[in-house]
Amino acid sequence: MIPSMTEEINKKLINAKIYSAFELGRMEPAVLIKVTGIPKKTADILIKDTTAVMAVLKLRSECKKFMKQFVPPKRGRSHTKVMTAFIASGMNSIEDVSKGSIETLKKAGLTEEESTTLKTEATLLTCKNRMKEMGIPAASLKKYQEAGFISHEDLISSHPAYISIKTGISVETVSKHILFVAEALKSDPPVKISKKQLEKGREEILSLKGAGETMLEQFYRAGIVDLKTLRAANVDRVAKISGLTKDKIRQFQAAAQA
Repeated sequence: MIPSMTEEINKKLINAKIYSAFELGRMEPAVLIKVTGIPKKTADILIKDTTAVMAVLKLRSECKKFMKQFVPPKRGRSHTKVMTAFIASGMNSIEDVSKGSIETLKKAGLTEEESTTLKTEATLLTCKNRMKEMGIPAASLKKYQEAGFISHEDLISSHPAYISIKTGISVETVSKHILFVAEALKSDPPVKISKKQLEKGREEILSLKGAGETMLEQFYRAGIVDLKTLRAANVDRVAKISGLTKDKIRQFQAAAQA
């Protein structure tokens, strides 16, 4: 499994009492050269290859442990057999499972329901870990995913006001978390809006005849947070994102002009 391993190198490792990939991967090149007599270039490549293999084995172990939570063993379908099928299909990690097709999972011996559940849970965990790496706290992550903002893409593509009203997290905290995502992706920073601005805009929108909390949420989803953004909004875009009819949007825009 280690690309640069040869029979000759293996004998030298055994003579040096190096019996596992774990030991080999943790060795310094100078030490390996001293105890085996292999060239420096060979030692460097061997340690690099071993470290890479150990990383894959760790991912496979984590994947198998994760899979066990959702796929019970059956006669002729052990967890080891399922994991072997995953590996044969190119799935070595939980993230790989999240990206795999339902058909591929079914070919490994899972039912349709098990495949769907495993893929969904793998996606949730993969996205959660990615957002955690970006600096978003666990408590907020839970609220985001429970509200349907599963991935960092969901966060950065949504308006902070909409995320705030759906999760109960303050708009300023949401904006900070979206900024973490933007920085990680090296993309443009999110729209900035303070709690004071949001509250003022909320009062403005709700002052319009026929506007209520449900419509407020629809407006937030389309990035409309006050009368100014309502007046400047593109009707076609707002209709597509919010679900409101174009006539309804124009009606509110007219009211906002008054």
